[in-house]
Amino acid sequence: YADSLGPLLEEPPDEQLTQYHVEQLVRDLSPAEEEGGDEPSHGPLPIALIEGAESFIHGVHALREVSRGANSSTESRLLFEELSRQARGLASLASKQERGEIERFAASAELFLRFAAARSLLGDVRVVNILDNASLALQAILPPAGGDDYDSLAQTTRLLADPATLLE
Repeated sequence: YADSLGPLLEEPPDEQLTQYHVEQLVRDLSPAEEEGGDEPSHGPLPIALIEGAESFIHGVHALREVSRGANSSTESRLLFEELSRQARGLASLASKQERGEIERFAASAELFLRFAAARSLLGDVRVVNILDNASLALQAILPPAGGDDYDSLAQTTRLLADPATLLE
C-alpha cells in the first residue's frame, strides 16, 4: 500500500490504515465463502430505491453545506438525525428489494452517524468528508453514473461499519 502511493505520502501510513489494507488483502486472497443468495443483484435499480439513495446523497450535501458555514450545532444535529432517518429508510427499501449491498451500506452509514453523534463529532471535518466520500460511492451505483461500481460501495461499507478505526 505504501509503495503504491509512493511519492504521494508525506509520512508513513497510519498503522490502522496499513492493518486495514492487510486485512483487505487477506480477504481478497482467501477463497470466497458461500453465502447463498447474498451476491449483489446488479440488475436495474427500482425507482423507489434510486429515490431513497438520492435522498441520502442530498442529505449529505446539505450537511456539507451547513458544516462550511457558521451555523449552529442544533442545525447540524438536526441534519445528522435526518440523515440517520434517510439511511434507515434506504436500508428498509433495499431490504424489501433484496439489494443486500445497498442495505449493508445504509446500515453501516447509520452506524457511522450514530457513532459520530454519540461522540459529539458533528462539527468534525473528517466526519463530513467521510460521509461525502460515502455518498460518492453510493452515487456510483446509480444509473446516471454508470451504475456498476459495487466494489467501491462494498469497500466504503466496510469502512463505515468500523467508525472507531476512522475517527479515533
